[in-house]
Amino acid sequence: MGCHAADGNKLAMTKLDFSKWDQYKPKKQVKKTAAICEMVTKGKMPPKSFRESHPEKIPTAAQIDEICKWSETVTKE
Repeated sequence: MGCHAADGNKLAMTKLDFSKWDQYKPKKQVKKTAAICEMVTKGKMPPKSFRESHPEKIPTAAQIDEICKWSETVTKE
């Protein structure tokens, strides 16, 4: 998640910037959370290059489940 927050990776932050999460409109938050769930479920996040150098940062199945459950709580209000 650090790549997607203040002082994170510039490319990552163009896709998702958690330091600006509250500035996203609810509809955008819903789309982003669904994409987050999909990306971690498919093993696309964190990226392969990061996973290779930081294997301890690869989310576990339980963590992925929690991320996806969280994504389902975000609403379009």
